[in-house]
Amino acid sequence: MAAYKSIPEVELVGFCDINPERLTEYQEKYGVKPEQCFEKWDDLFKTVKPEAVDICTPNGVHCPAAVAASEAGCHVMVEKPMAMTPDECEKMIAAAKKAGKLLAVGFQHRYNSKTDYLVKARDEGKFGKLMFVKCQALRRRGTPNWGTYYSRELGGGPVLDILVHLLDVITHVCGRPEPARLSASYFYGEGKNPCDVFCSAPDWNCRDYNVEDLAVAQITFRSGLVVQLETCLLYTSPSPR
Repeated sequence: MAAYKSIPEVELVGFCDINPERLTEYQEKYGVKPEQCFEKWDDLFKTVKPEAVDICTPNGVHCPAAVAASEAGCHVMVEKPMAMTPDECEKMIAAAKKAGKLLAVGFQHRYNSKTDYLVKARDEGKFGKLMFVKCQALRRRGTPNWGTYYSRELGGGPVLDILVHLLDVITHVCGRPEPARLSASYFYGEGKNPCDVFCSAPDWNCRDYNVEDLAVAQITFRSGLVVQLETCLLYTSPSPR
C-alpha cells in the first residue's frame, strides 16, 4: 500500500478485504474513504471499475479472484505462488488472454540485481554449457506465524512459499529450458510436534499443521541440464535447544 502511494502514476481507488477491521485500518492509515472499501470483490469491480488489481489473498483464493478480475476487465498482479495447482494457473491465464489483459506474478527475485548479473554472465558465455545446478531455499525454523503457510488448503508449505521463488530464478537464469522429467520427495511429521523454538511462529498450532516439512526435487530438462532443489520451513529436532 505504501509503495503504491509513492508512485505518481498510481491512484488507489478501491480496497477489498473480508476482514472489516482491516478495511477500517486502510481508512485510518491511508486516508481511504469508506465508499472505496468492500468485502466482496464483485462489488468493488462494479462500483469503482479499477484498471488493475493487486491480489494479496491467501494462495488458495488467487485463482477465483484473478479470474473474476480479468473478467471485470482488469489487469492483474497476483502474489506468488500463482495458484495452488497447474489447472488453476491455466484458468487464470485463459481468463486474462480472453479479456486481453495483463497477468503478472510477484516473483520479485527475477528482477534482483544479482539475478541480472547472472543472466548477463550467461549471455556473455561465462558459464559455458550449463549442465548441473544445485540450489536450496531453507528455513530451518522459519515457519511464518500465520496459518495459511501450514495449511494445505489455504497456502501450502515450503514448496509453494519459497521454492517457487528459487525455481523461477533458476529457470530464468538458465534461459527457461523445457522440462523433460521430474522426481520429488516430501517429508512430513516434524510440524506436528509441539515446540517452543520456532523463530517466527510464537503462536504455533501444531494440530493444524498439514504441509510438508522438507521437499527435495530433481528436474531434468530437454537440453540435458539437471537441477536439484531443496526446501524446508522447518527440519530440526522438536526439542528446544
